[in-house]
Amino acid sequence: MELAVINHPGLGAIMDPIININKPKQPDSPDDGIYPDPKEPIKLPVIVGKPVPVPTPLMGAIRIRMPGGPEVLEYRSVTTPSLKRGEVLIRVTAASVNKYDVMLRKGLIAAAPGDNIYPGLDCAGVIEKLGPGATKWKVGDEVAALLSGGGYATKAVTHEDLCLPIPRGLTASDAASLPEVACSIILSIFTYPGMANNTPRKEPLRVLITGGSTGIGTLAIQFAKAKGCKVYCTTSTEDKAIKCEALGAHIAINYNEQDFADRIWRDTLNTNEPGVDMVLDVVGAPWTSQNLRILKREGILFMVGMRSGRVADILIGPVYTKNCSIRPASLRGQSTEARAEVIKNVGEQIWPLIAAKRIKPVIESTFPLEKAVWAHRLIESQLHFGKILLIADPDKVKADDAARPVENTSTCD
Repeated sequence: MELAVINHPGLGAIMDPIININKPKQPDSPDDGIYPDPKEPIKLPVIVGKPVPVPTPLMGAIRIRMPGGPEVLEYRSVTTPSLKRGEVLIRVTAASVNKYDVMLRKGLIAAAPGDNIYPGLDCAGVIEKLGPGATKWKVGDEVAALLSGGGYATKAVTHEDLCLPIPRGLTASDAASLPEVACSIILSIFTYPGMANNTPRKEPLRVLITGGSTGIGTLAIQFAKAKGCKVYCTTSTEDKAIKCEALGAHIAINYNEQDFADRIWRDTLNTNEPGVDMVLDVVGAPWTSQNLRILKREGILFMVGMRSGRVADILIGPVYTKNCSIRPASLRGQSTEARAEVIKNVGEQIWPLIAAKRIKPVIESTFPLEKAVWAHRLIESQLHFGKILLIADPDKVKADDAARPVENTSTCD
């Protein structure tokens, strides 16, 4: 940088009309040569050259230091992401922990091209900034959002079409538990033939949900029940089985105590065709053959996750003889337009059920964002029932909880 000299009109020339307004004219004072005429131009040194850089906006975020256990998660200050056309910046209130995040942390999967490399597939919060061309929301709106990663942060970016308003009756932290699992339900149960238009049936559809105590399992049980299905689910303990049945499962089966396929078969022997119409599976490889065996003719196995393995020797007889099919139910790698259509269906199909209190989010635990390590230890322990959340804005959560209406559960008028 260097110094240059510019002509300035003089402070007196600028301020004189202001400070002397409505004042009587004063006689001229003698020029003693000590002070320059305030109306004479003066020379000021200024710095020219490259402008001083503006500090880069920073935010707090969890990053994966290297593939490994929960301890590789670390809280750091990182650059706030910039906004592309149609995107919004969300000041995160809470984000949910999903099994995808665990697999990403372990290095078992990689983020899809174009997706954020930081963990966190969904969140809820307040829109802080709009990108070019974003018109659907305004600054200050509260939203629940589906992300392409980056939810484990104080701020997150997503396309405006991947946001929904907070469901009536819920706080932002409640709503943070919903977008990813709700989208998985729309991609699976909702796509079964006739489900979208509630086609009348002689008997209710039968659904098996593996991992009934998981975040997606607890929501899927309630959604399927609300749609008139008979729901079977698997879980690892009797205590969890009791909770699943309280949510609406017809039979919850402790897979550590009995063969779930045999148990369902026995329960459906007196129907037109034993078995289930569809399976929503989060387990993956170890149970694929059993899932196919329990399907009815033209049944569908929806692959939502692969928690316990990705490679399996499967019994292909049911696929061939019963015309069964295996379908993925994943948003990974899908276009923004495809994801936006799924989110639209979530808003139309699941949000009204939440507002009507026929579905409620089931939240096991919350942790400060900085303690993501603890959250991952809990989800890997499989001791939880429902969703696990990371709180990025504890003051907002506290204010929301204080403003939450108290439900009257009294039987008195």
